[in-house]
Amino acid sequence: MKSNQHVLSIWTRFVVFHDSADHNVSITVDDQPIFDKTFSPGIKHHVKVDDVFDFKQSGHKKIKIKWQSDHETQNKYMIIDKWVINKQHLPVFRCMYIPDDNDYICNIKLNGTLEEKQKLRKKIILHGNMFGWFGKIIWDFVLGNGLEVGKTLLTNNPEQIAGVYNKKIYLDDKEARQYDRFQRKN
Repeated sequence: MKSNQHVLSIWTRFVVFHDSADHNVSITVDDQPIFDKTFSPGIKHHVKVDDVFDFKQSGHKKIKIKWQSDHETQNKYMIIDKWVINKQHLPVFRCMYIPDDNDYICNIKLNGTLEEKQKLRKKIILHGNMFGWFGKIIWDFVLGNGLEVGKTLLTNNPEQIAGVYNKKIYLDDKEARQYDRFQRKN
């Protein structure tokens, strides 16, 4: 009989806006879709995803948001408030942001001064919780009980060798540190 220990709550809240065209947000967990919606222009959309997801097994996991539109404009944004998995915070600022190349980004990459290139790089790396370019936003984390998380992190992988911090999400939320736990107030 299959255990349901990997069926965990997943919760996020974000705001998305585009002033002049339809735009789409799709969210996948380990390449399995959990959210996909096209939004109308000119409206500030408040979105909350509150669901359960079957992670199937412990190990390295990935959440990916893809935000896209056919029309580029300066007046657009996505603000992600929180990510919570099994009542544990997944820090918004610890994601990898990969913006799509647009005219502005390509122009700086090809013709920009060193200062402009550094400023662009800083905007991409230190984005906080606000995203202004279409593209992908990716979180990597490790899921499992204490022993499984430790074992997963002991394997030689490029992230560990490079010193990249892996967020731990425990199957038993009481194993998480107190300040990593999420007190839900809706």
